[in-house]
Amino acid sequence: MKVVLDSNALQNINVFQSMTSANVMDCMDNSETIYFVVKGGGWRNPEAMRRMERIFGKRVRIYEFSEDPKTFIRRLAPDATEISIESGIAKIKVRNCFKPRIIGKDKSNLMIIKSLLKRFYEIEDVKII
Repeated sequence: MKVVLDSNALQNINVFQSMTSANVMDCMDNSETIYFVVKGGGWRNPEAMRRMERIFGKRVRIYEFSEDPKTFIRRLAPDATEISIESGIAKIKVRNCFKPRIIGKDKSNLMIIKSLLKRFYEIEDVKII
């Protein structure tokens, strides 16, 4: 598990850790949202979340890391009804009404899920079924 962070991600992590004292493992962002992967608890402070969203000017999403990839996928996609991992491909089964939420606008959520799974578990692809 080797994660390479750029200077922007390091700055975001420093701000997040100073406000929540959580142990951040990874940070990714896109045009609308900043995603943090934390180890353990200690970050569930709604007031700090609102302050961070104002500071960053984006939505902030936080996911708790798990050594088990299925548990981590369940945290990334809580609407999943079934999760299976076979030869580097994660298959996430969701009801049709939740597929747009998992995939996201212009596949943005799906790309974040793929990136995080590739970084932490060497899962190369994600299929939404």
